[in-house]
Amino acid sequence: MAKIRRDRQAKIILTFAFLIFSVYAVSLIYPFKWTFINSLKTNNDFFDNKLSLPKKWMFVNYKDTLLTKMVYNGTNLLGVFGNSFVLTVLCTIAPVASSTLAAYATARFKFRFCKVIFNIALLVQVIPTIGSLPATYKLVYDLNMANNFSLIWLLSAGGFSFTYLILYGCFSGISYTYSEAAKIDGAGNFRVFLQIILPQTKPVLISLTILAFIGSWNDYMTPFLYMDRYPTVSLGLYEIQQQQLYASDMPILFAGIIMSMLPILIIFSVFQKSIMENTSAGGIKG
Repeated sequence: MAKIRRDRQAKIILTFAFLIFSVYAVSLIYPFKWTFINSLKTNNDFFDNKLSLPKKWMFVNYKDTLLTKMVYNGTNLLGVFGNSFVLTVLCTIAPVASSTLAAYATARFKFRFCKVIFNIALLVQVIPTIGSLPATYKLVYDLNMANNFSLIWLLSAGGFSFTYLILYGCFSGISYTYSEAAKIDGAGNFRVFLQIILPQTKPVLISLTILAFIGSWNDYMTPFLYMDRYPTVSLGLYEIQQQQLYASDMPILFAGIIMSMLPILIIFSVFQKSIMENTSAGGIKG
């Protein structure tokens, strides 16, 4: 009887959890579905009934949105996507590369103040970045880094981030036997890093790179403060909405919003299993 009672309680709990997560899933999917449906309407159809299906499916809205009907600071949405892609790639490679080098040095080499550096990295995670924003803003403009793709990526190359903590744990968990065997065969430290250690962390690196890409693509503050001449997707759509340039043609604005989400949705859908599995493999070791 006790086993039957436990099984019944487990079923009730699972059913309750299923209902909660189902409601949560609907709350996430419905706004996306509503926006997509309304992006395919004419403007009159949208204002006549915001909940109905389109009377005429206006797929041409997406072409017009990309090339002609959404322009900010003289840049159409296609150019905005280009700016976003360039800035995102630069601000993805820089932090992942710097964090990888910093994590490897502190995890694999035991030197003076090694633990101090790791503790500082932990401390940095709990300090609000907004406190250093005025100093960073002044530094960027004093060094003429603003509106400069070749320099702005340096802001993200700090090295001590969430990526550092994950990779520190990952590198710490790799046996030193591999490094010692490679050094006996004549390999130097740099070769051991590139050919022995780094390949063993490849899945985790891929997952962290994807997460960094998503974060950089969605970043609004950096382009808003430092790249106003080269609007990204997040900045361009926001400014267009604020200026209400397309208040009379809402389907065009909805099409732009959908297009801005598609790259991230595609990337996360393709790599979600890798992200979930491999980031948990790193962990944090002191």
